[in-house]
Amino acid sequence: MFNREKLVLETVHIRKREFIEQPKHIVYAADQNYIKHIGTALLSVLQNNTSPIHFHLLVSGSEGYDFNIFNQIETSNQNYSISVYHLNTEYFSTLQTTHYFTIAMYYRMSIPCLLKGIAHTALYLDTDVLCLGNIDDLFEIDISNSLIAAVPDAILYRAYIKQLNQFGFTDTEPYFNSGVILFNIDKWNDMAIDKILSEKMQAVEKQNFKLSCPDQDILNLACIGHVHWLSENFNWIHWHQKYSELIDNPNNIRLVHFVGHIKPWHQLGFHPAYDQYFKNSPWNNGYLEQPLSTWLPFPNPKRKFRQVAKRLWKQGQKKQAWAYYREYLLRRINKRRYQAPSPGK
Repeated sequence: MFNREKLVLETVHIRKREFIEQPKHIVYAADQNYIKHIGTALLSVLQNNTSPIHFHLLVSGSEGYDFNIFNQIETSNQNYSISVYHLNTEYFSTLQTTHYFTIAMYYRMSIPCLLKGIAHTALYLDTDVLCLGNIDDLFEIDISNSLIAAVPDAILYRAYIKQLNQFGFTDTEPYFNSGVILFNIDKWNDMAIDKILSEKMQAVEKQNFKLSCPDQDILNLACIGHVHWLSENFNWIHWHQKYSELIDNPNNIRLVHFVGHIKPWHQLGFHPAYDQYFKNSPWNNGYLEQPLSTWLPFPNPKRKFRQVAKRLWKQGQKKQAWAYYREYLLRRINKRRYQAPSPGK
């Protein structure tokens, strides 16, 4: 499915290091709109880990971006290197997308091809995954008999997953979230999983079936029976319901995944656990000080302003809470004015 020479338009090593010991390999993938979020996520890894790390950034539409900004990251761990791979998007242009997910979601599938001969294992992290602790033990897990290591998805409805049975899934098989994946590069290539990915995609297209999570669904279909299951502490997704657990982190969450349409870099998704890293990154441009309407991920979120105000009040962010509640009241008043009849009618 993937040909490295045709897939990669250019490789740029923006930060080189000679490692005394073998580095851990961590991969991020995104289009040009998410590069600064890669930077924040990458900083959180460096702040909580001392081992040497080689970061691989799979990007598109960002040929003019100045990636040297990554050299401005201030952290105690300076033992890391960064390689940027500018990808040929034509490889993915015919694949299914959704209103929310772009073709960039498929870039993670190319990791075993791109890192063949470079790494034996590689950890893929979504751009909305924040590291809160040391993850050395994740790389020490024995996955020699598995294609990947991942965490079961606790959100996607089982009724939807059951629809994947027509493509080879089973009711008893767990379904993983693709936001955190530890790849066994060697086994993946030995078993020619790229070919299986292609076959699954063709089967879905033939049935004209619309996937809800295209990349995640296809990866699950291709890896059936070859997944090493991880604790949810390596892909914790409950930040909306249990946001306070990220402050003191009593359960030793290592990787928190900010799933959902609202992200912590949106005004409505503000979370101090994320903000502390963003503010210390070279990409900090004071986004929380901008007008509330500037960072809204969807139109007319009046009700959301009230919900966020309550959440921030409980977090102790009372100044922010009042700002959101004031915006809620203003929008509520303006809506009534808009719906009021015109004078004389």
